[in-house]
Amino acid sequence: MFFKKGSPFLAILMDGVLVNVGIILAFLIRFKGTLPPFNFSAYQSVWVFITIIMIGTFYISGLYDRRRSYTMVNILDNTINGVTLGTLLIFVAVYAARTEVGKFPTTVLMISWLVNLILISGWRIILVQFRKASPRRVLVVGKGEEAESILEDIKKRPELGYKLIGVLSEEEMKNPDPGIKHFKSVRNIRRIVTANKIDEIIISLPPESRKEMVDAISQCQGMGVKFKIVPELYEMFLSETDGEDVNGLPLVEVMAPPIYGANEVIKRLIDILVSSVALLLFLPLILLIVVLIRMESKGAVLFKQDRVGKDGKIFSLYKFRSMAKDAEKDTGPVMAKSDDRRITKLGRILRRTRLDEIPQLINVLKGDMSLVGPRPERPFFVERFKKEIPGYVQRLQVRPGVTGLAQVHSRYDISARSKLRYDLLYVRNHSLFLDMEIILRTIGVILRRKGAR
Repeated sequence: MFFKKGSPFLAILMDGVLVNVGIILAFLIRFKGTLPPFNFSAYQSVWVFITIIMIGTFYISGLYDRRRSYTMVNILDNTINGVTLGTLLIFVAVYAARTEVGKFPTTVLMISWLVNLILISGWRIILVQFRKASPRRVLVVGKGEEAESILEDIKKRPELGYKLIGVLSEEEMKNPDPGIKHFKSVRNIRRIVTANKIDEIIISLPPESRKEMVDAISQCQGMGVKFKIVPELYEMFLSETDGEDVNGLPLVEVMAPPIYGANEVIKRLIDILVSSVALLLFLPLILLIVVLIRMESKGAVLFKQDRVGKDGKIFSLYKFRSMAKDAEKDTGPVMAKSDDRRITKLGRILRRTRLDEIPQLINVLKGDMSLVGPRPERPFFVERFKKEIPGYVQRLQVRPGVTGLAQVHSRYDISARSKLRYDLLYVRNHSLFLDMEIILRTIGVILRRKGAR
């Protein structure tokens, strides 16, 4: 997956643009504000080749190694190595191909070396300064020398982008800092995270304390907080990880958000575009359904119900009403079944064809849902499943969807535990191509009337 978590795509894109901006600026400096056609045409013939060479040397020099937290010295050292090596390779390449591409001025390459050094290192240094100005509020959970090492390094190195809020440890701290809070019980971690607005939790616990680690992570799932652990423990988790280095101790992120960065932006843009077009195309059908519901039974045309969204946020889900009015007045919250007597005749058709889901395109536009994702459940059932099914809250890492992997690969009335297998498979393997495949399969399911509800 090209846009996956941890991918250096955005950094590569930024560098690719700046490398070419640097060369164009070098031309303007060398030729006093003009771009001579003869000389500039040589650059235009090989700009793609130049970009590839420079990105390659940046990679070799370590500029895309996200396992390190860079200081200004690291940035300058790696940038000098990458820009220098890249410029030398470009000089050799354009000289060897001068008869085919034309004369590329050597002075422009020399000037571009300095300009690119400033541009490539500059945006990274600005990013480091931004991290210092807006640090992540961190809680360290652990004991022993590794935990002490992490604490000391966070306090001494603001370029890591952390603000140490507190330590959760049953042991007393050796050198307590009056500015750092000390918590003792992992059972209170959810309250601690909320009260102190914690953004990230770093866990450094010995192997015999794995149960405490699992408890801490389970309690905080759905709160949007990130977890990082020492690598000896990460094999317990199947989700993708993202590395970082603190004082020589590598950390890996647990259950990192599966939809991240450019991937998240593109998925949201697709949601807005497709749902907008679909609502316009379905408008005549929507009006027909409204009239038929009114004719068949009393009650509102749209059915609104609280559902649990990403990170546990409650939102109102919209559907065309397919059940009798006040269907749960006597029974309370009950999971719908394929032969449910509360479903009206028209409602059964709407459910079988999944036309009752059309109003959820409004939820997609509002940002409560996505076109593809785990189906949202009601708060009552989410709280029950969280207690009964280990790992259930992991499905709350992503926006719920109008359709999902479970809906195209299984029956409507499968158990919550079985649905969770599909939901976690989607969460851990998300890609834009998988979304496209699920949408196409959903169309096939509707046409074949598979999964009658």
